[in-house]
Amino acid sequence: MIRRYGTETIRFSKSSAVVRIDRVNCPLDFSFSVNGLIHHSSKQLHRLTSHFHSADASSTMTVRENLEVGAYTRRRDKVLIRLGLEEAFELFPVLSRKQNDLGGYLSGGERQMLAIARGLMSAPKILLLDEPSMGLSPKLTIEMFESIQRISQQERTIVILEQNAYAALTVSHFGYVLENGRVALSGDAQTLLTDDYVRQMYLGA
Repeated sequence: MIRRYGTETIRFSKSSAVVRIDRVNCPLDFSFSVNGLIHHSSKQLHRLTSHFHSADASSTMTVRENLEVGAYTRRRDKVLIRLGLEEAFELFPVLSRKQNDLGGYLSGGERQMLAIARGLMSAPKILLLDEPSMGLSPKLTIEMFESIQRISQQERTIVILEQNAYAALTVSHFGYVLENGRVALSGDAQTLLTDDYVRQMYLGA
């Protein structure tokens, strides 16, 4: 079933490092307090993170050092940091091979992988991904969303903001379509993929 809306609004405010959801007025049981805490069904959500944009990866630090920066909030737990690095290297093997290389020497696709892996180093319960396919070739875009799908299979919730509607819906369980800053419709991702309006307006079908 696809739900269509007229007045619900989601507004996103971006800084260079994070995506901050300032206000949500939609049929989801989320609430946001003035101090930045996020609640769902009256329960506070912990360990919410966005991935760093690829441009934010330090070009003067090694890949491994960039990843360790992502684990700053749990820097005292060496075991968790080691497990986080193992997860990042398993998810993106190229980062393991280049862990001693400077971030500035990575390709655009590799920097995107590093950005997401660095976001995972804080062990978030919810991961926000802002345009993960930006600047990637079609081949790398496919590989990126395959990686995102693997992340979602690890009992993590992922929120994707993405203009490539087909790629995003293919790996999603649920989708929202925003038009001019408003939620125009929402529904099960597979249902949206076959919706005539979505196919005509966003999928080029």
